Amino acid sequence: MMAWERDKIEADRYMPEVKRLLAEYLLIEAPFEDDALKATDLKLIIAKDLRIAVRIRRPSYKKYWGEFTLRSRRDSGTKTEFKKVMEGFGDLFFYGLRSEDGGALAHWVICDLSKFRTWVWDLWKQSGTVAGFEQDNGDGTRFRAFRWMSDRTLARRPMVPEEVILGHDGNPPPRRVFPTPQRPSDQNQQHFDFIE
Repeated sequence: MMAWERDKIEADRYMPEVKRLLAEYLLIEAPFEDDALKATDLKLIIAKDLRIAVRIRRPSYKKYWGEFTLRSRRDSGTKTEFKKVMEGFGDLFFYGLRSEDGGALAHWVICDLSKFRTWVWDLWKQSGTVAGFEQDNGDGTRFRAFRWMSDRTLARRPMVPEEVILGHDGNPPPRRVFPTPQRPSDQNQQHFDFIE
């Protein structure tokens, strides 16, 4: 069994918890009129066909909490998660950290990938800099780390804009205002060629 297959099996154990946490952000209680007249108790507040990327990290990555990572390069040339996101795939990103005891998630964050893409693209247009901090995994792959939480140990790395983060384990669900999922047009996709 390959390492990614073991990680997937382990991460899949957390899917019920991930779904429960996402529901707090994606469902609202219906107004009284809907409840009384339309047999509606809950409403989904975002368009259907919402695509959510999920990544669950091992407890050993706790020292990096406050960042999320996306694989950015493979020696094999296989398309990476970062490239797929920048091509317009994925609307939300749920990034979690398993607990030491294998119980509930120790930490989690939900990101708006549309706003993330806008930030990456704007940074590239303004400065020619690709967002995030790239690191070699030592296995023929590289990843980019994106700091979302203020932390002294990570302070030298730039932070993603606040609007990219929809919520996290230390923060109750916000007002629940979500954009309609947007896919970049073919014309916009060519602009992301700077990402391998």
